[in-house]
Formats: sequence, structure tokens, C-alpha cells
Amino acid sequence: RSDPAKQGGILGVSQSTSSLARVVGPLIAIPLFFQSPALPYWTAIAIMAASTAIFVLFARQGRDYGQRMELAMPAEALE
Repeated sequence: RSDPAKQGGILGVSQSTSSLARVVGPLIAIPLFFQSPALPYWTAIAIMAASTAIFVLFARQGRDYGQRMELAMPAEALE
């Protein structure tokens, strides 16, 4: 989840990235297809695997908007 004040901007970036992928994807895939018909699929698999790895890496570090950070030590130990 994200900050409600930033959700519009996040949606805009997401839609722009999606549109760019629809334009750039065929420009990359067509030359790959002429080299080998299976090559665009293997390239897509590699890109999706890398994207998934990046997402998992950063998702583990993130937290939901409004979620309190847990302290490593009890609050009483800080006093």
C-alpha cells in the first residue's frame, strides 16, 4: 500500500511504463524473432525472472503506508 497522497503519481508512472513496454517490446522482439522464433520468449522469461527477483528483494525491505516500524529493542530499554 502507498501513501494516499502519492497514489495518483504512482498510478501515472505505472501506466506510462506499461505504455512504453507496449511500444518498445515489439521493437525488440521482432529482430529477435528473425534470429530464432523462440528467442523473444526466452528473452521475456529472462526479463520477467530479473523483474521478479528485484521485486522480491525490495518488497522484503518495504512496509505498508501507515504501518508502525517495530523497534528492535523494547521501548522500556530506550528510557
